[in-house]
Amino acid sequence: MHKSRGNVSERNPIVLKIEKQKVAKTHRERIWWNPYALSLFLLACVFLMASVEMLLRFGEFEQVLTLSDIIPNVVVSTVGIVITVLVTITGLCFLFPVLRERAVRMAQMEGCLFFSYAIWEWVNAVPRPANGFGAIFNLFPWQTILINLFVISLSMLLILRYGNQSSMKGEMK
Repeated sequence: MHKSRGNVSERNPIVLKIEKQKVAKTHRERIWWNPYALSLFLLACVFLMASVEMLLRFGEFEQVLTLSDIIPNVVVSTVGIVITVLVTITGLCFLFPVLRERAVRMAQMEGCLFFSYAIWEWVNAVPRPANGFGAIFNLFPWQTILINLFVISLSMLLILRYGNQSSMKGEMK
């Protein structure tokens, strides 16, 4: 008993797998959004908006750092500049496919840093909300904690789901 030769993909599992991947890729290209792109967009918005507010209201940001008494007054300006630059770089890295994996990892680390600071701020009852969002949100510590939990969770999901795939490295658009 001899099977009919038929289509090449029916006989070769490797060719069949490649054809399935091509169909899946063209399906993704037809969708104008996907969970990965939406997640990256949300994280980019959070960091870019924070960096713009930090840049526009840098004096207010310095006052917040001074009021917190967590760092010496001599280095408040330097620390403010470093934090502002770091948040800006993170937001900009989301725009470049080659840097997205690093941006997600930076977002996760910064989210942990700001989360721990918000908890410290809440426990020590710092006089006013310390965040980079300025007048846009006027967040209290518990709200900052929620936003940073969102950033940490979303970045962790992106790393777990897409960390070993080419999409994090910018090869898939």
